[in-house]
Amino acid sequence: MRFSISAAEEDLDDRTGQVLPGDGTEHSWEELWRFTRDPNADTSVSDERHQITNIATDQWMVAHRGWIVTDIARLPAS
Repeated sequence: MRFSISAAEEDLDDRTGQVLPGDGTEHSWEELWRFTRDPNADTSVSDERHQITNIATDQWMVAHRGWIVTDIARLPAS
């Protein structure tokens, strides 16, 4: 899925979790997200938990019926 994003980017200190000082200017870019679905996901449960939970290195469980983000690639500016 291709996302068009417009936001300010922030970096976090890995040790403290604090936002590092930097450029707060809003920028625009596109990202290509790849998903896979966990076949063991219980799709009968409510989808009220709209959070992203780290499940493995470089993967996130999306709170919608067991979908897992497997790759996020920033597309080159055109």
